[in-house]
Amino acid sequence: MIAGARDDGESLACWRYLAPAPGRVLAVHGELSEAHRRALQETFEVIVSARDPLASAADGNLILPGAPVPAAHSGWKVRLHRHAAIGASHVVLPTLEAPRWFLPTRAIGSGLKLVTSSRPLVRRAIQLAAHRGVAPALRVLGGSVTLHAPEGSNGLVPYGHRLACSTGTRSALRKATLLELDAHGREVAYGKIAGRSLALEDIDAEARWLDRIAALGLTSVEVPRLLRTASFGRERAVFQSPPDASSAFTSWSGGLSERVIAVLVELRERTRVPGGSASGFVHEVTARFDELSPHLPAARRARIAAAMSCLEHDLGVDALSWAHGDFIDWNLKGDQAGRRLFLFDWEHAVSDAPPFFDFIHWVVFSHYLVGRGRSAFAELVAPGGPFGEARRQVEQALGLQLEARHVRLYALRACLLHSRGWRAGYEDVRERHEPTLAFLLPLLEVRERFA
Repeated sequence: MIAGARDDGESLACWRYLAPAPGRVLAVHGELSEAHRRALQETFEVIVSARDPLASAADGNLILPGAPVPAAHSGWKVRLHRHAAIGASHVVLPTLEAPRWFLPTRAIGSGLKLVTSSRPLVRRAIQLAAHRGVAPALRVLGGSVTLHAPEGSNGLVPYGHRLACSTGTRSALRKATLLELDAHGREVAYGKIAGRSLALEDIDAEARWLDRIAALGLTSVEVPRLLRTASFGRERAVFQSPPDASSAFTSWSGGLSERVIAVLVELRERTRVPGGSASGFVHEVTARFDELSPHLPAARRARIAAAMSCLEHDLGVDALSWAHGDFIDWNLKGDQAGRRLFLFDWEHAVSDAPPFFDFIHWVVFSHYLVGRGRSAFAELVAPGGPFGEARRQVEQALGLQLEARHVRLYALRACLLHSRGWRAGYEDVRERHEPTLAFLLPLLEVRERFA
């Protein structure tokens, strides 16, 4: 398991997924930062000082760097160690004395993505891990976590399996991504875990969608299987299968190719239903707007309300269908021959999506978020534009023309999805969603007739 290099609490608290079971009461030995405490409160109900009378019967103990290891306290013990060269920052790695939690050499690169790679110390550790094994890298980084627990105890994964953890991009969701490996270092499952209400919605949605999409039996793309769900203190997790190990799946770099477009077409053709005001799409966006409306800034609420007033008109008579909801290259893997695709991350899937929903998402996020572009949407999909040919292929396959109303409908759902952080209790992370909303909100008002 690897936690981040910053003492931001959220990354530092990743050690809790090593615990045999989180329990209810955590005793802390040493001085705990407020950020670290807030992160741990998403898992543990009660966090007390080692001097508190409750500490003697705590379910587990956290020993911070410099604090003595308690001899008499009950429960499991996790001890964090600090590297003198890093100082106040932390790099938490599995101790060599607990190989159950050992991160294999080939996985250390992805694990270290939480660590700022511009640091010379970290760059050196990555080089050592790649060329000489993980042990030298651990010695360079120095920080480690030691777990003392009853033999045979289980945590999030079966006994004998190993766990790598990433807190990923900070957002209103605060989800952690888990990689489960068997005793031979083979990837057997990917998981997501969280305790905040917004993330729990997504975790529950993904579990439901994995069952639905598996039953559909798509032929153009492979999808994960739901392996299990788990509860971990206040948090819930969903574990799903990785791509077939017999094929050399890698991150997708082929863009919105004909092969990828075939996935959009099959998903729509296999799940078409009549449109109309009683659709699940109308129900979802209406319920979400009603919930969020009191919390949104006035100007934003007015823009979204204007789009809501056109909702039924924009839906028109088009048939609706399932959509992935976050259809983009980082949620795709492909084999080297380009014959097989694996599409994952179904937590934002849509039951009754308007036509072109996933196509528009790919265009918008590829250009505005990843490419930092500023071109108008009409320019992107125009003949000769970066997505002009892909648009032509999708239109031909669906027998429909892309219209501005399709863009407005996509933007309405996306704006509401990314505005969920305006619920009470998410004030500290709202600014992280502002850049995404900055390019989504203008799409609510697209009126151009696409050439």
